[in-house]
Amino acid sequence: MTDKASSISMGPEYLSLEVIQAIQHNDVPRLKLLQKCGTNFNMCDQAGNTVFHLAIQNHAKEATLDTFEYLLTLDDITKDEFNSFARTPLMEAFGTNDGEIYAIRLIESGCNVDHIYPDGNNVLQLAVYNNWIEVAELLIERGINIEYQNEDGLTALHIAVKKGYIDIVWMLLFFGADPNTTHMDYYETENGCVCVYFTFFDLVEQLRTLHRTLEVFPDQFYCYKKNFSLYTFIEAMQRESPMFYRLLEITCDINFTYDELKELALSFSELNPKMLMIFTQEFGYILEEMLCRCCLEDLFWCLGPYYLHNYAQNLFMLLESSVSDTFVDKINASNLALLTILIQCFAESRELVDLLCQILCCMASYGVDITADALNALYVTFGYCDLFKIMLHMDIKQMERCTGKNVVFPRLLYDVNLSIESVISGTYDEPTAYKISQYFILPKYRLVQEFSVPTLLELARNRAREYIIKKFKVKNSRDFYTVLRVLPLAEYHKKIISFEVKLYSL
Repeated sequence: MTDKASSISMGPEYLSLEVIQAIQHNDVPRLKLLQKCGTNFNMCDQAGNTVFHLAIQNHAKEATLDTFEYLLTLDDITKDEFNSFARTPLMEAFGTNDGEIYAIRLIESGCNVDHIYPDGNNVLQLAVYNNWIEVAELLIERGINIEYQNEDGLTALHIAVKKGYIDIVWMLLFFGADPNTTHMDYYETENGCVCVYFTFFDLVEQLRTLHRTLEVFPDQFYCYKKNFSLYTFIEAMQRESPMFYRLLEITCDINFTYDELKELALSFSELNPKMLMIFTQEFGYILEEMLCRCCLEDLFWCLGPYYLHNYAQNLFMLLESSVSDTFVDKINASNLALLTILIQCFAESRELVDLLCQILCCMASYGVDITADALNALYVTFGYCDLFKIMLHMDIKQMERCTGKNVVFPRLLYDVNLSIESVISGTYDEPTAYKISQYFILPKYRLVQEFSVPTLLELARNRAREYIIKKFKVKNSRDFYTVLRVLPLAEYHKKIISFEVKLYSL
């Protein structure tokens, strides 16, 4: 025997290392020599990897199938052993780049396809996740359970629809995948446990119907048009499913009920802005119908900090779309203080004040009324901020009912017809009196002990405001602040006249 051959027969541990090194170097001649010498290829490394595990793992370094194909020719080598990570060689292939060919060859060689991956998926579901249609078809032909549900209750068909892999959807339906298999979430209520069906069930059912039609003319898929339900598109936009764009290609029209219109409104802040824009361009009449038949409250019933960016983009889209006039008329005709609610929502995320400014200015530019209620809420929430100053230059709609707290002082800033004397002589709670006393002497409250009468500066400011209003025939805050901006006065004096500067420190 040669020196080389004798070195191979030094013991099983050395032989195991020889096999591993040969696989790592893609050394088929070396493997053939080891096999000829009677080496046991069924042993594992310290991590429990078999020769097939190692060959697949080595693919990232040596992009060749030579070693793997040679090992498949050997008899009595198990292909279904689990390594320390509870993965068989077939499972290992799904976690490897370009591992599809390994999976195909293992399945063709007769490996067990019924093992469950550690995360609860079977190998058919792994194939669907990877969009490996040929592997998925082979697995079905080998008898894998096509209706297996993972720990989340999802079947392979659910996953294919959710991922938007329409070719795999058609293939699964062709092999008899049941769209009536549902993924169910359970929610506890006062009346017990309520079952909510998987949200893509409606979409899958419609795809099944479409598939039956296409069985006769499969080559006419892109020419075929079908009516879909509005609920299907709502779910696709909420979940940002790639299926949304494929659905548009085959949609002739959309059927909808009042409940679906209401669901569209309730989901408004959760819809993907880009998808909603495309949807509006294609089916603007549905948004028009939603605005006409649903309440404004539905558009922001679940609005919170998490949805503000989405909500803002969707608002901008509506204002710039074909339904803009309907949207603005709906807001202005409603008794709902929409802008006030928006301001209160943004109060929880003060870093988004710039976004709030863009929303309010955009809505005003499209004709949405700026209400006194909104200014009150803005002042109470953010004080004399830049956005408040901007809104003072807009037309302000007076409301019969104000919902803001301590609204007396903001009214002095935007209601030029409000008499200062009537404000001073009015009856207020302590916080309101405290606020006004920073700009006026209120003897009845005696909050400023050292003064019993107004200072000359306060009297001069009051007379200056009255003179400007009378001289230039000012009718609203927009006129007042426009005139004040061009008057030849020092900026500090303008701030005193506009109540931006406090006269008294309490």
